[in-house]
Amino acid sequence: VVGLQAAIAEPQICQGILLLNISLRMLHIKKQPWYGRPFIRSFQRLLRDTSVGKFFFKAIATKESVKNILCQVLF
Repeated sequence: VVGLQAAIAEPQICQGILLLNISLRMLHIKKQPWYGRPFIRSFQRLLRDTSVGKFFFKAIATKESVKNILCQVLF
C-alpha cells in the first residue's frame, strides 16, 4: 500500500510498480481442483503471452484504478 501511495504522490521517484498479493496464494494453480487447472493455465497464458493480456493490463494499470485500489484497502 505504501508503494502504491508513493507512486501516486511522487510519480517521478518510481519507474514502475510490482504488486505481490500474498493473500491470493490459495488461488495458485496447484491449490485448484485438477479439473480446473487446464482452464486456469490457458487463461494465464492468454494474459501473459497475447495482445489481449497486454491490452487488459494497460487498461487496468491507470492512475484511477490504483487510486480505487488504495481507497478500498485504506477505507
